[in-house]
Amino acid sequence: MVRFAKICLSTLEAIKSATTNAEVQKLVTDISTTVCAVVPKSQKSNCVEFVEKIISSNFDLIREFTELWGPDEICKMVMLCPKTESLESDGKVCTLCTDVVSVVRYVATDPAVQHMITTYLETTCKLSGPLKSICTTIVDELVEEAYLLINHIFDKF
Repeated sequence: MVRFAKICLSTLEAIKSATTNAEVQKLVTDISTTVCAVVPKSQKSNCVEFVEKIISSNFDLIREFTELWGPDEICKMVMLCPKTESLESDGKVCTLCTDVVSVVRYVATDPAVQHMITTYLETTCKLSGPLKSICTTIVDELVEEAYLLINHIFDKF
């Protein structure tokens, strides 16, 4: 559990740092838009919609959330720190926290988003030439494994 606490803290520190940097937000949007340019036509409008709704609109929400609570508090809230370090709570849950968890749960567990991510990554694999088959296999396995883990985590809430 301590290992997860360290990973959680490091990840959230990086997220907090990235979300307070306008250049990072622009880079994420630009990269996502570039990926949209190479996806199949049938997925292009979904890709652009994903970029506009998920990445751009949620950057501020993530930034606000990480400003209200530091990485230490967030990791304790999601139970990735040992019980001896867990956050004391009087049972009240703020609206912002509930909203953020709902959005993250929706995005993180939505099969359509999983399919879209897999499609984008597999499209990128096609650009890797002779590594295409290895890349595609790894993408399929890692995305599936990541979604199983994410679903398992959210099943606990």
